[in-house]
Amino acid sequence: MEALQDSTLTIVRPAIIESTYLGTGPGVGRRRQSGRCDYPAMTCEKTPFFPAQASGVIDIIPADLVANSLILAMAEVLAMPGKHRIYQCSTGSVNPITVGRMKHLLQSEANRNSGAYDRLFPKGKTET
Repeated sequence: MEALQDSTLTIVRPAIIESTYLGTGPGVGRRRQSGRCDYPAMTCEKTPFFPAQASGVIDIIPADLVANSLILAMAEVLAMPGKHRIYQCSTGSVNPITVGRMKHLLQSEANRNSGAYDRLFPKGKTET
């Protein structure tokens, strides 16, 4: 730490980065079109055991909020150099979502729109 004493150091530590809050912008692929799913086992209802309590908070933050945090951190570095900063970038304390709710939302989306996720459900999922 002595080597960094007279330098500027800023660390931004985001929670789990997922999707976007305000929607996609130019150059950003939409998830449905890409066929990508970050939680495939949970979504396909193939996980008999998920190592978390359903009532526990899972801290997920939209990618655009992380980008905003990085821009603000960089602006602060330029305005006040020579400091050490660590920022935790998350939403769980203000807008928490539980593991159980997240699992329900993922499974509901998969059940409603299985045809849009060709890599997750190669032949589609029959409605139950």
